[in-house]
Amino acid sequence: MTPPENQIRPLPFTRRSAEEFLAARGREGYSQSSLHRYRCDLLQLERYLHGEPIGPDTLRTWEADMRARSYAPRTIVSRLTTVNGFLVSAGRPDLRYLPEKVEPAPPRCPTWEEYLSALDAARRQGRRMAWLLMRVFGEMQLPQHALGELTVRAVRAGTLRATVNGRARVFAVPPRLQRELLDYAAARGIKNGPIFVSRSGSPIARNRIALELQQGAGGLQSRADMTSSRSLNHVRALPGAAIPGWADAS
Repeated sequence: MTPPENQIRPLPFTRRSAEEFLAARGREGYSQSSLHRYRCDLLQLERYLHGEPIGPDTLRTWEADMRARSYAPRTIVSRLTTVNGFLVSAGRPDLRYLPEKVEPAPPRCPTWEEYLSALDAARRQGRRMAWLLMRVFGEMQLPQHALGELTVRAVRAGTLRATVNGRARVFAVPPRLQRELLDYAAARGIKNGPIFVSRSGSPIARNRIALELQQGAGGLQSRADMTSSRSLNHVRALPGAAIPGWADAS
């Protein structure tokens, strides 16, 4: 039976107790990167405590303080998880705090009109890669991590397979987009492998994709949430809607 909070004995937090916890984790085989993160998390707790012990309300108020300072939910959960592990190791699981799970806000998805406007902006700027990326994410709903699977061979076949949330999925390449992708590959001298590559021939990096989408959207570039691959995956075309090709007149 858990005693009332006003009867729970607080736990002094010292640098020595933190180092003992880290040493124990090291002996258990935790990686150096994990140990470094744990040390940083415990250091943040030490700064928050200002010499005070850990009481039954400490982690709850620390969480509220971090939220007020606009820390990312992932950072808050990481720090609380580390300290909960420390408390279990110290024989004081009664002082743990398990925060409620906070679901991330859904992305702001562009409307069909906004999508067409972004495509037109990319075409007018001559940003063909950005224009095609928007179409791949918007019309195929292809997740960004699967972009490397969009090869010349897959485009020619009209389908590609990719794993999404642990499950294999098949993505169809619409015929008009198929022609645009093959024309782009031919113009770049890409005969096999991924369609979207860097100058060195490697698949383009995530930061390059984000930059292409944001800059290619022109007037929408200040709304990064509207030009992310995740947002574009939720674009829904109007019935019978057609998108002008790259070579079509504006």
